[in-house]
Amino acid sequence: MEEFLRKPEIIRVTRDLPPAHYIFSIDSFSLLVDTGINKYESHAFGVDNYKWRLSLYPNGNKNSNGEGFISLYLQIDGTENFPPTWEVNVNFRFFIHDQIRDKYLTIEETDGVIKRYYRMKTEWGIAQLVCLDHFKEASNGYLVDDCCTFGVEIFVIKQTGRLERVSMVKNPPNNTITFQLHNYSKSFSEYYTSNVQTIGDSKWELRVYPRGNGTWKNISLSVFLWLIEGYKLPSQGKVYAKYKFRVKDRYNAANTREFIGANWFTASAYGYGFQSVMALSDLQDRSKGYLVNDTLMVEAEIIVVSKAMRDEKGEMVRNAHLLGFFRRICKLLYLKTKPVFVFDGATPVLKRRTVISRRRQRENAQAKIRKTAEKLLLNQLKQMRLKELAKDLENQRKMQMNSNKGKMVSSDNCSDTNIVGYNANVELTKEYDVKLKEKLEVPSTAKDGGHDDNEDEDEVIILVRA
Repeated sequence: MEEFLRKPEIIRVTRDLPPAHYIFSIDSFSLLVDTGINKYESHAFGVDNYKWRLSLYPNGNKNSNGEGFISLYLQIDGTENFPPTWEVNVNFRFFIHDQIRDKYLTIEETDGVIKRYYRMKTEWGIAQLVCLDHFKEASNGYLVDDCCTFGVEIFVIKQTGRLERVSMVKNPPNNTITFQLHNYSKSFSEYYTSNVQTIGDSKWELRVYPRGNGTWKNISLSVFLWLIEGYKLPSQGKVYAKYKFRVKDRYNAANTREFIGANWFTASAYGYGFQSVMALSDLQDRSKGYLVNDTLMVEAEIIVVSKAMRDEKGEMVRNAHLLGFFRRICKLLYLKTKPVFVFDGATPVLKRRTVISRRRQRENAQAKIRKTAEKLLLNQLKQMRLKELAKDLENQRKMQMNSNKGKMVSSDNCSDTNIVGYNANVELTKEYDVKLKEKLEVPSTAKDGGHDDNEDEDEVIILVRA
């Protein structure tokens, strides 16, 4: 046992090919050591859709008996978005570059030991990667001109095989099959069957031989539990059931006969039970309550049953995890338990699309509101400006009427109007009145969407120049 549990040995060999996944070079190694840093972590790099970092202990990891050595570890990064039960299995090897011979010293544990990364263990490595004295020896080529290079190759072990999930369910719902045989004394069939009942993932029935079966015929009562369509199971498929037969004494419950059995049901053996449950003489004794009103009552209770996610061909059911999840939800709802779903981790792709669509709709709605507000403000400004123009024109008209003929009058109240002579006759005044009336009607019309904003602005300019 001690030999089996001993720590794996370290293998060191050289090769010409550089590391395939990541190379980590250090200039001025001695200056890095002088900083007093205990551990230096490289930048994150990706391999097989995972992020990794190299953790270098230039003076060794003293907590793992690495003093006097260089310690190197591989750390998985970015696990905060992983599900709680995440797990990554990895085989890796480290490298040190021999700069003199241009070869790479490969360092790994024997027999390709697989390291399991999970929530409580996110870093694996070798505490005694290489002796510091050996590393610093210039003739070895690892530290040249105070420069060195490390590397790593990572091989993520992915499960590509099929998965079969078998669960043992204790006291499944609706696990009791009840059979009643009326007119027992007039029953002449070899056996009688109960109604088919689904328990677990399988369908079952109770088969009762009222006058015995096989060598116990006309001697005792025989009862069997039958797996419906059990003959359709695949060659290696099987279903387990632990069951209890019960022949009830309805006068005295203490005399109820019970028998417990447990079997694996297969395609070649899909019916199990007891040839001799009780003697016919006891069953037919009128002083006992086994036959009341000439009615026999037998129950079969399945205590434990197995459930396996396989199809009729024995293959793994596609999306079995979703099917199992759905069935569990149905069971909770059947038991009147309201499930609460908590989505942990990153947003799923489908949900992300919905979120983006909702954000776009919200932005479009905000843009429409902003545009509408701008239009309302513009119409309000137009209305105010037109009123100011109307006031200026009215003042201008009064000044023209009171001035002498031929006298030139300038209007100081409107900076945008030209000098108008008294020669403007009554027709011009009427034209002003018509223009003013048209302009005063513009704001209400604009609110109703009757005019284009650009047209209104052009007409205002013409009116001012007039």
